[in-house]
Amino acid sequence: MLERPVISSLPRILKLSVAVGQCLIQLAKAEGAKSIIATAGSDEKTRLCEELGATNGINYRTTDWGEEVKKIAPDGVDFIVDFILGILPLHSPK
Repeated sequence: MLERPVISSLPRILKLSVAVGQCLIQLAKAEGAKSIIATAGSDEKTRLCEELGATNGINYRTTDWGEEVKKIAPDGVDFIVDFILGILPLHSPK
């Protein structure tokens, strides 16, 4: 079970990735993630992420998402999913 939040990023360029991001939110929730932070490029998409199980949705176009994540998860996150770089395990992303 994941103890720290998971971040799922829904990039604005890759349309297919939106569906993948949605699946990752649901899978993380099903695996017992206590907190899932999702970033998206619109308020509509962040609401969708929350409807799918994300505990926090951050609009990266209107919010400094890095600072917002620090507020939500001051102890860091277990990993970040980025559709360009892949899954990035983190030990202390402060």
